[in-house]
Amino acid sequence: MPAFKGQKFKQYSFETKMEAIHLHLVEGWTYRRIMEKFGMTDRHRLKDWMKKYKESGEFGLMEFTATGRSSCSCFRIMAFG
Repeated sequence: MPAFKGQKFKQYSFETKMEAIHLHLVEGWTYRRIMEKFGMTDRHRLKDWMKKYKESGEFGLMEFTATGRSSCSCFRIMAFG
């Protein structure tokens, strides 16, 4: 379904994005199962998170404001494995 003018999109926290990536890469969950868990309707959003994570690590998933500050208050490194 295409977006319409003024439409608000659901935003996900850094922690949610990291959990989704962990579930896929470490636990072996499918995109469909992750989308059901988080109530996502757009598979491309999840694929985009994966691409950003593979290219830039955790910092690729952080949202930055116009001032260049991260909207994420967490700067910890999560180790999987």
